[in-house]
Amino acid sequence: MRALLTSVVVAALTSLAWAESQVRVTTDRAIVEQGKTFRITVEASGEDVGEPVIPTVPGLSIAAEPIYAGSNRTLSYISGKLTVSITKTRGYNAVAQELGEIEIPAIGVSVGGELVYGQPVKITVVRAGASRAQPSPTRSDKSLSVDDALFLTVDTSNNDVYQGEAIDATFTLWALFGSTVRQYESVFPSSTGFYAVPREPEKPDKEELVRNNLRYQAIRWRQTLYPTQTGVLELGPWKWQGLLVAPHAMEAIPVELATDPVRIAVAPLPQPPQNFSGAVGKFEVSVTRERDDALQGVPTNMTVSISGRGNPDAIPAPKFPEVDWAYIGDPQKISGPVDPADRAHAELEFEYQVTPIQAGSHVLPSIDFCYFDPELEEYVTANSEPLPWKVLPSAEADRQILVDESSRDTRSVAMAQRDISPVVTDPGPITRRGSRVVFVTMASILPALGYGAFAAFVQRKRRFASDGRYARAYHALSRAQKRLATIDTNADPVDGLYKAITGFVADSYNVPEAGLTSADAERLLRERSADPELAGGFTKILRACERARYGTGTLSADEVHALVHGALASMERLDALRARGDAS
Repeated sequence: MRALLTSVVVAALTSLAWAESQVRVTTDRAIVEQGKTFRITVEASGEDVGEPVIPTVPGLSIAAEPIYAGSNRTLSYISGKLTVSITKTRGYNAVAQELGEIEIPAIGVSVGGELVYGQPVKITVVRAGASRAQPSPTRSDKSLSVDDALFLTVDTSNNDVYQGEAIDATFTLWALFGSTVRQYESVFPSSTGFYAVPREPEKPDKEELVRNNLRYQAIRWRQTLYPTQTGVLELGPWKWQGLLVAPHAMEAIPVELATDPVRIAVAPLPQPPQNFSGAVGKFEVSVTRERDDALQGVPTNMTVSISGRGNPDAIPAPKFPEVDWAYIGDPQKISGPVDPADRAHAELEFEYQVTPIQAGSHVLPSIDFCYFDPELEEYVTANSEPLPWKVLPSAEADRQILVDESSRDTRSVAMAQRDISPVVTDPGPITRRGSRVVFVTMASILPALGYGAFAAFVQRKRRFASDGRYARAYHALSRAQKRLATIDTNADPVDGLYKAITGFVADSYNVPEAGLTSADAERLLRERSADPELAGGFTKILRACERARYGTGTLSADEVHALVHGALASMERLDALRARGDAS
């Protein structure tokens, strides 16, 4: 019985030792080129590990000596006994002479005095230069190709969107854990047809990830895209080339990679309501004031905040409701902080200077901000809460001070009189006044003229208040001129010029400014009976700006100035046509 028990224990320990002993054979690629060098790696683990026994393989030459060697030791306890496990790694250069499939037979390694064999490995030999054109076979755990060790992916948050909707694009370089990338060059896809933020993808992070049961170092670039055109748009291929040093390899392998184009279907927005701001996404609006109690005649600041997810550059200043108790100045845009992890998150503030002109308790009406929600597929209007505002009377109001005659300080009056010099010291001789006919005539006509001018002013003011289309068109040129005047100080002159032109066209024809492209502007100008030559001039300038903004071209300072002068001349001409009624 004791002998039987001893045999069972020995068998168990032997099985455990065999379980700890293993040999793994891999190649650095599954498809190799005829006459080109590739790598065979043999990894053996266990106690007392020897050297691999390299077999002879027809059609394949394997170097007798390894080009690299490595080993490490692991301590463990088995049945209360300290055991030292050794892992040895050997790499061999190999060259295939014959085309077709070649099987590398099981390679044996002496482990603990016993010869342990790995699994056979198959490779496919192709003609030189044809390896990239051949499809890679399914990867197994025993063989990895270059395509497994290094590859690119492009992921988009949505491929079916509305015009102006945010698309998060992630560009990922997957490098097998333990490998090294050297001297690489990356050419990201052209973003023609999109408004890209930032213009070039940024590399904010690096992370270890598991993909297809393998560990990778994932290097990610991120970019947010807003389609400016409708239809099927294409995000071109991402091209990458560099040198790859695989794990345990001594030589760098040149690699060229390219992704497939990504197609994105862009649907047009439904017919917008009159109060549509041009923003696409999901937003909230709120209003805060500098102080609770304002002072009559003293300006104070009020801030309108818009936050949510969407293109920050497509958010215009909200239209302020008209009030008769205060004067409200033009807004000043203040950009909020940018979150690198979510560039589509918008936090904008518009600061207005409010000057109360009437004392008393007043209420600022709610501010409306209409946007298109892609998830709901409908237009939504966000409203701020009405804001009560107490206006205190001015301390500088006119006052009359009554003084009792008996208490008057005559001495102080006399002193004051000594300081007053007469305006006229020599009045001259007294003469007869002229005719009063002119005076009487002017006195009769001027009130009528003044009333007529006042009535015209009131009527014009009412039209500005009730006819938003007329008000926008009337002020279109002056707004554009103000924008063009700041081009030299703009951080992005091309972007400023583009927005000045699109804003002018949008104001002239009462359409949303956000997302307006050169094609939209050309269509509007031609449909509204503008001069074809004038429409072509606007289109050329806008397309030059689009090439500089979205393409690879750039514009010099002289070119920008020339485009600014050309745009200003075209705007003045179109405004004159509109005033005469030739361009509706």
